[in-house]
Amino acid sequence: MDSQPHLLIVGDNRFFNEAIGDTVKAQQNINSVAITTPEGLSKTCSGCVFDLVLIDAKIIFPPLVDVIRNVRALFAEPKIIVLGVDPRDLMEIIEAGAQGYVFNDQPFTEVVKTIEAVQRNEAVCSSQIARSVLTRVSALLSMREERNEKLTPRETEILESIAAGLSNKDISRQLQITLPTVKNHVHNILTKLEVHRRQDAIQYALRQGSTSAVLSR
Repeated sequence: MDSQPHLLIVGDNRFFNEAIGDTVKAQQNINSVAITTPEGLSKTCSGCVFDLVLIDAKIIFPPLVDVIRNVRALFAEPKIIVLGVDPRDLMEIIEAGAQGYVFNDQPFTEVVKTIEAVQRNEAVCSSQIARSVLTRVSALLSMREERNEKLTPRETEILESIAAGLSNKDISRQLQITLPTVKNHVHNILTKLEVHRRQDAIQYALRQGSTSAVLSR
């Protein structure tokens, strides 16, 4: 069985793709290198096998996170590394399923180190990445706390009723308030939690452990 990885490079810039491919192949134990654009993934790579995928973070369309998800859907457990990452986009890239990241101000030697680490199934977490992740997590926690604190007791009560499966009419009867008032509260809840549907609000609450615990702080 061939133990050398097959490399795929995905990006809009063909010159960049070829240059990265040639340089990586010269320095790494790579069996073959293929290049494609985000739009060509499904057409040109259907049925192919790639163990390692490098994605240019400067992709314009579709969104980078969608490209990462498409790669994961097309290939069996590929190791994905994103090149030229803006630290502000790091959490989205992690959540989309990339295993390696090289920031846009790092040298090419970092690409080689990252490839080697990912091939060894090691976590790629430089001090810069660690700081970015911790900063992002801290910001998300602060945002969550701010959203929770904004909910009024009545909004908390209504969200708990929504989570229990009650319709707006049911809530209106149960709380003895008018239907337009219920609709107004629901609108405010969705706005404050930064979600678009009732189900999203319920899922948000459930992720915190329980609706009453989440929203009564």
